[in-house]
Amino acid sequence: MAMMANSISDTDLADIAAYFSAEGGMPSGAAQAGRDQSAAQLYLHGDAARGIAACAACHGADGQGVVGAAPVIGGQGLRYLAQQLANWRSGERVNSAGGVMNQAAKTLSDAEIEALAQYVAGM
Repeated sequence: MAMMANSISDTDLADIAAYFSAEGGMPSGAAQAGRDQSAAQLYLHGDAARGIAACAACHGADGQGVVGAAPVIGGQGLRYLAQQLANWRSGERVNSAGGVMNQAAKTLSDAEIEALAQYVAGM
């Protein structure tokens, strides 16, 4: 990504930032009410029985990240989020600090990955 970002002009960067700023973030509360509640449970509280920490512990309750701990994920694209979770689960992606994302994704089913991606994307 860094290689691609280096080729973007300051004007284009400002335009891209303006576009994504206008998109809004991950809906919360009432906006999520009709969503898969098992995904909300995993995101907000984790699953101690399977050793899955709450996503919100690092990414924040609204997906806006915690400085120094984890990036913003709220409002990211559904397919991107699902693919990254699948990559962490398979071990194809291993760049999270201490392997925390590999550990968190290790026991997720395909259905849970899809539900979490939908929850976080706010779809």
